[in-house]
Amino acid sequence: MRTPPKEDLVEFFFNILPKPKAVSLGTDDMFVDLFRAAIGTFITESRRKEMSKTDMDYRYLLEHAKISMNHDTGGRYDHHYFVSRLIQLTLENPMGTENNSMKAQHFRFWRWVARGQRDEKSPFIPAQKASSAEDRICHAYLPSRPSSIPCANCGKLGATLRCGNCLILTDEHETYSMPYCTRECQAKHWKWHHTTCKVIKPLYRAMALFQDIFTDWCTLTNPSSVLYIEETENMVRYCTVNDDNEGAFRGKMIASKFPTSLHASWMTALMTDHSKSPQTTARPLLERFLSAVSIPYNTLIEVHTTPRNADKTTAHTSRHPDTDALWHTYNTTLPHRVLLIPLPDGTHLVLDSAAAALGWRDTLVPWAAYRKHRVVNVTHRAPVETMIHPLRGPGEISGRTEAEGVVLRRMVCEDVALAVKLRFGEERLRAVLGMDGEEWEGERGVFRDFARRRMEKEVERLEGEGVFRLYYDLDFALWCTVSKEEAEKLKYVWFTAKEYRNFKKKGIKKLQDEWEKRWRKELGCDREEMGIDP
Repeated sequence: MRTPPKEDLVEFFFNILPKPKAVSLGTDDMFVDLFRAAIGTFITESRRKEMSKTDMDYRYLLEHAKISMNHDTGGRYDHHYFVSRLIQLTLENPMGTENNSMKAQHFRFWRWVARGQRDEKSPFIPAQKASSAEDRICHAYLPSRPSSIPCANCGKLGATLRCGNCLILTDEHETYSMPYCTRECQAKHWKWHHTTCKVIKPLYRAMALFQDIFTDWCTLTNPSSVLYIEETENMVRYCTVNDDNEGAFRGKMIASKFPTSLHASWMTALMTDHSKSPQTTARPLLERFLSAVSIPYNTLIEVHTTPRNADKTTAHTSRHPDTDALWHTYNTTLPHRVLLIPLPDGTHLVLDSAAAALGWRDTLVPWAAYRKHRVVNVTHRAPVETMIHPLRGPGEISGRTEAEGVVLRRMVCEDVALAVKLRFGEERLRAVLGMDGEEWEGERGVFRDFARRRMEKEVERLEGEGVFRLYYDLDFALWCTVSKEEAEKLKYVWFTAKEYRNFKKKGIKKLQDEWEKRWRKELGCDREEMGIDP
């Protein structure tokens, strides 16, 4: 390790950090280990040398370096925490391109990461210019440039013909196509293409139905309380309040409807919260539509990627309701999870149900093109059946974890998957998947309307039964009701909205004291003695 300079520890810190690389965004173990070692050295040197308290960058970096090394007092380095804080610093303190110090290079690099890692904006290569209208860069869709597409049969570039039976368009952009340079090449290639050709259109129709219902399902069972959504420079900023406090004191359900009226970019914010791949809780629904095209669920592959070339990115700010402490995360620094669907010809399509989180409008595309244009590196790849996505019972939900609401969402998903099967039947579903034009769009609307009404009724039923409502015990551990009887016992303990606001103004201690007083008055015992354990 190099000797620290006599004055500037901040510049020293950026000099010992691993050099910024587009291929290593904190997702591989070596990169994370180098980061952790540099942060440890920075903290050690800060104890040996006094720095000016007016150096805001130094104070900021040292504070969050210490937190990241002992995150939640667990003694484990939290790489995503530190990177998020580093990005926040670079966005608030821009440095010009004329400064070529290592600190300036890191600032430019992490700003680029936060803004979507677009190839043409890379800080390491000269800006790229479009040579013609045809080549103008659009990140919302995968590029489909006739001048660069090879013939599927002979490989000659500039294939302009397409197989009309499996040509899929999304907003007039080619989402899937089989290109040829001549009719002769198409005829010669048919013996390899015909099995896949028959699958493509029904599969795209099936996944369109799934995506419609998946989006509504995410909207109706969203775990976050969103305060605002705004967009600047293709970055969607949205803030959620970490309201376990209010939810537990008032007996709120652990999921609520997403406020789609807040901003035109609500879909980007929504899918950022649901960017884990759909097999976690939407598996029953996905299986329902895959079975209609005879694709077994267990043939799918789950892939975790580091994304690039985002059309939009998100900066998610969560605010604690009592301390007002802010936590910023940027979705381009986190793993993006997708599913690979095998085709008869040995290739794969990638299902990216949360594509809107990165501004992408095509959710089912060829994996080869997706890998080339939207992936920095693959951090994990395994069959879906080997992935472990544990589900916990409603009474076991604790704290501010990703598992909050997972059981409720799974129940709603299972219900609508069964309802779709009983309402439409296998024969009608297969017939719909072969439709085109207005006939297809009409049936698609029928499916979506039915599924949405069914999910709304199921959420209302669960709410009426008193399950999935948050509460605290006397130790202020977070729990969730599992029955109507349990909710009835807590009915006179929970605060009204007005009561909660009034007690909160007097401080969290007053709020907790009043809760404990109500608990003992109405229930007269600890939670374990109430007979409400799951």
